[in-house]
Amino acid sequence: MWLALDTSGDTASVALGEAGGVPRAEARLAGARQHAGALVPMIDRCLREAGIGAAALEGIVLGDGPGSFTGLRVAATVAKAIALARGLAVRTASSLLVQAAGALPPATGVVLGVRDALRGELYGGVYRLEPGAVTTLLPPVVTAPEALAARVTPLGVRAVVGEAPEPVLAALHQRLGAERLAPPAAGAPVLLGLLAREGGTAPVHDLRHWEPEYGRPAEAQRRWEERHGRPLPPAAGESR
Repeated sequence: MWLALDTSGDTASVALGEAGGVPRAEARLAGARQHAGALVPMIDRCLREAGIGAAALEGIVLGDGPGSFTGLRVAATVAKAIALARGLAVRTASSLLVQAAGALPPATGVVLGVRDALRGELYGGVYRLEPGAVTTLLPPVVTAPEALAARVTPLGVRAVVGEAPEPVLAALHQRLGAERLAPPAAGAPVLLGLLAREGGTAPVHDLRHWEPEYGRPAEAQRRWEERHGRPLPPAAGESR
């Protein structure tokens, strides 16, 4: 049984199930500011609903960004605590791939997943989706919408899915001539599905030193560096 976690966006989601299977239990909560306090109770509720304890878990799979800096840290911290305590495997998938693989209606072929990166920029990644496999054609990047469109045009994008201002999504749709799809209501069930697709997830080998792919520094770090005119020094014991 796998525990799936996704807190990369506004909606936190948890799911319990077998790789590639229908969740035996799931929960979701909208509102990014509630993720820190709600994630562990959501996990406990899913375990009770599934009728199992943490000892029955085989591993944890989570969306590792890019996305909300705070949200990603919340899921990463909880996943590390459970996995290290229980000796569980941990696997990750890009949050942009989660959007592409969970698009509504379901898509096959080349899909562009996007997410608002603020400051007039987008996170973007391109994936070829097949029934049993995923191929990453463009790993997540952060760039202006116009530059992203130019970069992905040669890849033959057939559909666009994501969370970004409507004018930006409309412009991408028009520029690429691609179908507009809706993002999944929750990412955790999609992560369970990706476990069964070749190239869908990647193992975390050094969990103690692993961090999510934030995409860019936190806003607080950016403001500190602008104010002081130099990079923020690493915390004690941290390398950068």
